[in-house]
Order: sequence, then C-alpha cells, then structure tokens
Amino acid sequence: MDNYTTVGKSLSDAGMHMIFTGHFHANDIALKDFGTSTLHDCETGSLVTSPTPYRFVNLNMPARSFQIATSHVLSIPSHATDFVSFENSFLMNGLVGISVYQLTHAPYNLDVATASAIAPMVAVSMMAHYAGDESLTDPTLTTTLYGMAGSADPATHMLGLSLLSLWNDPAPHDNNVTLTVN
Repeated sequence: MDNYTTVGKSLSDAGMHMIFTGHFHANDIALKDFGTSTLHDCETGSLVTSPTPYRFVNLNMPARSFQIATSHVLSIPSHATDFVSFENSFLMNGLVGISVYQLTHAPYNLDVATASAIAPMVAVSMMAHYAGDESLTDPTLTTTLYGMAGSADPATHMLGLSLLSLWNDPAPHDNNVTLTVN
C-alpha cells in the first residue's frame, strides 16, 4: 500500500488499533507504535499452506483486549492420520524446488549444486516464518546464516540477511496472545 505508515497512523489515530490481514500465508502479529497511538497487524496464515492455521479471537470490550488463539487443521479426509506430515513434506519439497529455481536466476545466478545446497535453508526459514513465533535455535543453521550475512560476496551477504530477516520476530507473540489496545 502506498504511504502505509501514514495510512496506518491515520487508522490508529482514528481509533482502529487492530487490523486482520493475510495473503503472505504466515502467522505473524506486528505492532507499530506511532507515539500517540498503536496499530496491531494480525496476519493469519493460509489453510492451503502448512501449518494450516486458523484463529479464534475473543474481544473483551471493557479491558480493550483481544485474546488470540491459533489452532491448526490436523487431518483431512484424504489424509486422516498423516496430514501434518504430508503437509510439511509437501511444503518443504515445494519451497526447495522454488528456491533452487530462484537461486539459479538473477540476482543470485548460482550454479545448480550451490542452489541445491542452500535451498533447504531457505525452505526451513520460510516454514518457520509461516508458523509464527519463529526462533533460530539450530546452531548449525545459525552459524551458517550469520556467516553468509557476514560474507564479503554481495550475493551471499544479501541472501544471508534475507534469510535472517525471516527469523526476526519482534514482540508480540504470533500465535497465542492477549493484546491490549489503547
């Protein structure tokens, strides 16, 4: 959206302190403090993308709070017992394939072997972001991504920073949280 900061401040100053969005297929809640007012953007992931989240929101008017709880689809008729495994595998394979394609084209132009080695890190990072409340705790992945971000090679540096940004999840929590608005 053009002028999203100005529009967000206008909405918040007018009394709208919570918006519900989607599209990116991630569970994420962001807070913008404008000094005189705040705005929460509550993005809910997609039912067509693992981890297939849906939300329940309870509004407490006297307390001016939103209790947000996230649940997940755990089975569907065609995958009654293995849906979570199926959806995670399907998304991981799809993201790896898309990542190899993107990494072998501009601006990266990597060879297929290098792109194939990096693609699983891209997929894992995207999947963590989709799930929300992401936290980079894998020591090998942490070392690798910070090493890439510190690289003198511009493409490696840019890719490392991009992947680390997916793991950056400032407050508030994304999945199960109570938010109080001013």
